[in-house]
Amino acid sequence: MRFLPKRERDARTTKILPYLPQLPQLPQLPQLPQLPQLPQLPQLIFSTKLAVPS
Repeated sequence: MRFLPKRERDARTTKILPYLPQLPQLPQLPQLPQLPQLPQLPQLIFSTKLAVPS
């Protein structure tokens, strides 16, 4: 994975930004107080990394 030159990265971010206002489908978030099961988080991150093709 190479780091993009800043200009290219900015161009990508600018392309993504117009879609961000669609994000307020987020109010499923108040389920977050279940977070004290955080010790399983490293495992979760690990399995997420495995699930995402690099």
